[in-house]
Amino acid sequence: MWNKLLILSLSVAMALTSAAQNEPVGVRMESSQIEVNDEEKYTVFSYMDEDGTYGYYLSLAHEQELLSVVSDHSSSSIGVEDEVCLWLGGDREAAFAMLDTLLTFFDREPGTTVAMPARTSMGERLKDKIEINCVVQKKFLGGKRLVFFFEGHGGRQGEVYLSKSSVKQLRWGLKVDRKLHPNKR
Repeated sequence: MWNKLLILSLSVAMALTSAAQNEPVGVRMESSQIEVNDEEKYTVFSYMDEDGTYGYYLSLAHEQELLSVVSDHSSSSIGVEDEVCLWLGGDREAAFAMLDTLLTFFDREPGTTVAMPARTSMGERLKDKIEINCVVQKKFLGGKRLVFFFEGHGGRQGEVYLSKSSVKQLRWGLKVDRKLHPNKR
């Protein structure tokens, strides 16, 4: 009985391990995600292109409200979301290194600008490779944040803010993912 249970457990573990290595093409596989103030959502994910190119990205989304209707009993709004995905690297260790690099940006002088590789997105799929600007900005009440500027759909200017604590939380989530899926790239 115990031998059968052990063999079954090992078989399930091997199946899960092999499934983690065969990522589907064109599908985001989330590794770490946080929400800040119920408004901003950041996600670190891996993605495989149709040509077999594999990498990790940080989703940076900018929401713009176009119309808001408020009544006594309800409210609704219509808006658009532009997203750009910051390239973190070709494997998990490169993604850790890039998140560590982002943390060092908080030690730089306000106004420092760094061009970074990214990709545009169309729903779940990643599209064109672009460069976006990351600017170190001083916060009103002290401290710093990173501001990413990019061109959204229809030429709209996208702007996403990232705090040091958010980068640390994303890094921690990626560390947890590494423990849960040790065989993933």
